[in-house]
Amino acid sequence: LESIGRVHRRNDVLESIDMIDRVFGDMKQEDSHGGSSSTGAPSFTYSLDLISGLPGLSLAKWAETLETAMNLNPRPDHLSLYDLQVEEGTVFGKWYDTERDEEDGEERNNNVLAQTRSPPTINVEASDTKTLPFLPSADDCAYMYRYASGYLQTKGYEHYEISSYAQPGRRSKHNQIYWEVGSTWYAIGLGATSSVGGNRFARPRTMADYIDWVLDQRVKVKSGKGSPSWLKADDDDEDDEDLLTDVIMTKLRTREGLDLNWIRNENINGPAKANAVLRGVELALDMDLAKRE
Repeated sequence: LESIGRVHRRNDVLESIDMIDRVFGDMKQEDSHGGSSSTGAPSFTYSLDLISGLPGLSLAKWAETLETAMNLNPRPDHLSLYDLQVEEGTVFGKWYDTERDEEDGEERNNNVLAQTRSPPTINVEASDTKTLPFLPSADDCAYMYRYASGYLQTKGYEHYEISSYAQPGRRSKHNQIYWEVGSTWYAIGLGATSSVGGNRFARPRTMADYIDWVLDQRVKVKSGKGSPSWLKADDDDEDDEDLLTDVIMTKLRTREGLDLNWIRNENINGPAKANAVLRGVELALDMDLAKRE
């Protein structure tokens, strides 16, 4: 956590869960008839976020992390697992290459995974250097993903979206809003993206532009001479194409997958577009990375 600039530590997470249990753990659950439940299940739910591919994270340590999560009391109802992305222009992008080199490291021998790349060094002071933790290879990160999926499913979790795992009936309502076609949510702040009935709108990304935008919206609402930007529907064909692309990329992240009939019936030139999707997924189908039902 320290290596990625996070201010909290492992014990902070454990103490937070313990605090939740102390505050809410003795509350009685209500059953569907309004009475109290005696199932012994905790009266609260919580979700835990974990990140793979972190600097210095070995395969053994990742397995230990997952095991620790499963040994928490109470166990999390939901987990979100993310792989560290090193983006160009960020501090990590300066410290590490922007791409993990899959060719780097030794070949696998006796089922031993490829070695990680040599750790880089940075100048801390003019006369000093600091060696950074190694960054796991792409192969190791892929293994962490596959291992987590298999391990958590043996523990009763449903892998219902690329990064999301839930115990039965505990899918994240918050997350699922983003994956539904035509859903509505409101996001506040710089660069935040809202969706009203499937019509998406992104707020300005700089403070100066954002302040001007807020003042403009206020004038429109108070004067009654215009509607807020996010309430305007746009029938532009280019926007329709963007929406379709967004739906395809979003739904393919989920366990339910992409409904080709929706593409055929709800889009201009729907049948042709559905066939284009099938052509694009041929390789994945051949490699058993996708399936058609």
